[in-house]
Amino acid sequence: AIYRLMMDERIARINRRKVKFIDDPVYHQEDAERMIESMTSAEEITIAEPQRLPPNLPSSLASLCSAPLLSPARERAMFLKLNYHKMRFVIARRKLEPLFARGKDLAVLESHLHRITQTRNEILRANLRLIVSVARKHLRHGLSIMELVSEGTMVAMRAIDSFDVHRGNKFSTYATYALMTGFARSVPQL
Repeated sequence: AIYRLMMDERIARINRRKVKFIDDPVYHQEDAERMIESMTSAEEITIAEPQRLPPNLPSSLASLCSAPLLSPARERAMFLKLNYHKMRFVIARRKLEPLFARGKDLAVLESHLHRITQTRNEILRANLRLIVSVARKHLRHGLSIMELVSEGTMVAMRAIDSFDVHRGNKFSTYATYALMTGFARSVPQL
């Protein structure tokens, strides 16, 4: 009885997750996961750029902004990986029969959720400098940079989930617009 109760809670938690993905023909090939992993792990697609941090940046933010930027190829690969795991999660969840679900079925779903979160965080870390830069432009009296960066991080996470790599734009362009719109709505103009 306790095992079934725990399973029901895990199933309910999984069913509460709203996950949408952007499809790609690569996802439907037999070795899609291997192809996507090889694209994201290629070392030659990272940008080796000297770190340029804004002056007067608190040390806590400076340490957050130390992640290397993503090259266009790596950025595309990361978004393909993110949407691939979203697709796999959605397909596995559709096949789930709540009354007959086993622990290993739920472990597969939770594994995809973990990979989605991990990939989203990698993309977010690579774009923290952008968030800080846009937040500094919206800094007003009575607001702290940390509050704005926190708000900007939430906006950027939503932007990551809705970004379509197939349109040919860079994520930084899309995210800048989303951040400026988000700050315009939430930061009072003085």
